[in-house]
Amino acid sequence: GSKPTWTLVATLAPGAGQFDDSGLDEGVTYTYRVRHKHGTEVTAWSNEDQATPGPIPEPYGPIRP
Repeated sequence: GSKPTWTLVATLAPGAGQFDDSGLDEGVTYTYRVRHKHGTEVTAWSNEDQATPGPIPEPYGPIRP
């Protein structure tokens, strides 16, 4: 079978609590997994989680004429 291709998209600063993935294509499902590094210790990869970006709800979306 085929295996998914993974791409490192970010390395966060120590203490970061979230990753801003704005700018992704709406309607496309993205799969995420993470791991933690402390010094030379690295955890195993997390379980996978998925998200599908949609339109930004008002009042945060672009102003429309």
